[in-house]
Amino acid sequence: MKRIALILAGGRGTRLWPASDIQRPKHMSRIISDEIMLNITVKRLLKVTDIRDIYIITNVDQYDLIKDNIVSEFLPENIIAEPYIRNTAPCILLFCEMMRRKHNNPLIMSVPCDHYVMNTDEFRKNAD
Repeated sequence: MKRIALILAGGRGTRLWPASDIQRPKHMSRIISDEIMLNITVKRLLKVTDIRDIYIITNVDQYDLIKDNIVSEFLPENIIAEPYIRNTAPCILLFCEMMRRKHNNPLIMSVPCDHYVMNTDEFRKNAD
């Protein structure tokens, strides 16, 4: 079964203000290491799926910021920019419909871009 990961990266940077804002949202920060939170999330997902099957959904205001700072092997065409901010459920629904049309019955996991996961081996085991 095709395994696809969706990283939700559309935050406006208001929850950690003043440490983050729209130009420097939390997922672009280096809170827990020298890497940005978004790249830590991508690398965690590489333990459960291929880089070609990892997508990021963000808002149009952050598209270039993400494209310019994501790990180099990430496919730019896998960054989806929402034209309008409509919260989490509609963006996941849109993505699921896109993937349903592209693949036959894929398994889709939706993950936040800025969560800290201490036990990545347990994460991988539970993603199987």
